[in-house]
Amino acid sequence: MKKEFQIISELIQKNKRVIQMLCQLFLKPGDQVVVPEYSFLMYRIYSSIVGAKVVFSKEKEFKISVDEIIKKS
Repeated sequence: MKKEFQIISELIQKNKRVIQMLCQLFLKPGDQVVVPEYSFLMYRIYSSIVGAKVVFSKEKEFKISVDEIIKKS
């Protein structure tokens, strides 16, 4: 169990770094990022760090709604 937890923890850390790098590479201050309201917290944190405006889209029954994302774009 400890080994599985360690693997999962490492994957999460790597994913956070990838999200951070993508935000730094592609976002500029003032860009708008549409994020589902119950999404991974790091999306909004890293977007905000680079100066992008975070806009939240509604979810339907805790599921991402493409229609709601398009409305916010």
